Amino acid sequence: MRTAWLLAILLCAQFTPSLDRDPVKLLAGCYELRVLPTRPPDLVKKPLLLPRKFQLASEHTKSFGFVAKNLDPKVEWDLPISFWTAKDTDSVQISWGTGYVGYTVLLKRSGETFRGNADYFDDTGGHDSRDVVAKTVNCDQPKK
Repeated sequence: MRTAWLLAILLCAQFTPSLDRDPVKLLAGCYELRVLPTRPPDLVKKPLLLPRKFQLASEHTKSFGFVAKNLDPKVEWDLPISFWTAKDTDSVQISWGTGYVGYTVLLKRSGETFRGNADYFDDTGGHDSRDVVAKTVNCDQPKK
């Protein structure tokens, strides 16, 4: 009798629809990034020219993770190495750069927002780190 009961539970569990916990589907979308004022401006080594609006797309890049698109018209420099990877369903790592300079942003969900760090790096050993907050926004592009 126990075997039949266990078999019935296992069969029901197999056909029960599961929640979609795919990190890529859960994290893909558009975000607005805000750099927090964590220290006096005169101590900041490099101005953070991070995209303040970006999209985490679900398309694969050719050689890294998934496509990260800059949606900020104020960031005019080329970011040819732009990708993101999901650490789990609540955290993401985003990389924007040229191969010589760039940023690595680590974000973890905290309620309705994401909190983390944006780390600047360059090929001469320069670096800076700032606290950042990101929130989800509509992906519609503003009309130019």
